[in-house]
Amino acid sequence: HGRGLSEWSVGPLGCCLSDVMKFLVIGASGFIGSHLMNELRRSGHEVIGTSSHEGVDGLLKFDLLVDTLTEAIPRRFLELGDPPVIVLAAVQGNMDRCLADPHTSRLINVAKPIALIRHAMSYGAPVLFLSTGHVFDGTLGNRIESDPIKPVNEYARQKLEVEQFLQDEYPNALIARMDKVVGETSRHHHLLTEWWELARDHMPIVCVEGMEISPTSVNDISKGLKLAAERGLRGIFHLAGPDRMTRAELANRFCAIGNVKSPVVEKPLSAFGFLDGRALRSSLNGNKFQDAIGMRFSTANDILQRFFKNSGALPSPTDY
Repeated sequence: HGRGLSEWSVGPLGCCLSDVMKFLVIGASGFIGSHLMNELRRSGHEVIGTSSHEGVDGLLKFDLLVDTLTEAIPRRFLELGDPPVIVLAAVQGNMDRCLADPHTSRLINVAKPIALIRHAMSYGAPVLFLSTGHVFDGTLGNRIESDPIKPVNEYARQKLEVEQFLQDEYPNALIARMDKVVGETSRHHHLLTEWWELARDHMPIVCVEGMEISPTSVNDISKGLKLAAERGLRGIFHLAGPDRMTRAELANRFCAIGNVKSPVVEKPLSAFGFLDGRALRSSLNGNKFQDAIGMRFSTANDILQRFFKNSGALPSPTDY
C-alpha cells in the first residue's frame, strides 16, 4: 500500500536491553498473549495482562467490547514514567465466525482495537499489533512484507483494516504478521496438540491438500516480539520459522519424530465445508525480521523434537 511502513527502522522509543519497560498485553489469556507475558516477566519487565473474563489468575479483567483503558487499567501504570507498550493480542480468530457474525467480529478485531489505539496515542504509548499472513491471497507462499495484499476472508480483511489505520495515523507502531504458530508442549491448544489427541485415539490426521504453512514456535514469537519492543522496532514484519511445507508434510514429520502410528490423509479444501475462504499458501518469509533483531527461528524439526520431549510419550489406549 506504499505508505512507507514496509521499511523497518528503529524508533525513538528503543532502549538498552537492561532497561525495564512497561507492557500492557491485551488478551494475555490467549495462546500468544500468555506466552509473551511470561517471556516479558522473565526478562524483568513490568507487565499487566488482561482477560475478557473475571477471575483469571494474575490478569486484570478488561472486556474489549465495553471497557476503556482508564476504567480498567491503573492510572499510574499509564501515566507515571514512560508509557507502556500496548500489545494487541486479543482477537476473534475463528475465520468462519468472523463471516457468520461480522458485526461482533468487527467490533473485536477492528472498531474496539482502533478506539483503544487512539486512546493509547493520547499517552504516547507505542503499539504492537498482531496480524496475519492471510492478508495475502494464498496463490503464492513465502511472502515478503512488500508483496501485494489481497485477503480472501473476512478475518484477514478485518486485520488489514487495522494495519491500514496504523500506517495512516500511527507510523511508530509495529505490525507483526504471523502464520502457523505452534507450541512446544501439550499444555495449550494448538495444531500439535490437536494431532496429539488424534494420535492418542489412533485417529487419522486429516490435512488440507496442498496447504503450505510456516510452522513457527510460540516461544520464538514471544522472544522476537520482546526484542522488537525493546529495540523500538517499527513497521511491518513477518515473524515466521524458516521452513515452508504443507500441513501433510509437517504431519508426517510429526508422526516420524513422535513414533505416531496415525495415518496422514490429505483432502481438497472444498471437502472441509468452511464458510469462508482460506489462503492455500500462507507461508511467510521472516528474513527481514530475523536480520533486524539478530535471531534465528527454530526449524520445524526442532519444534517437533522439543514438543515430544516436553510432552512425553503418547499413552497407550489401555491408559484411557
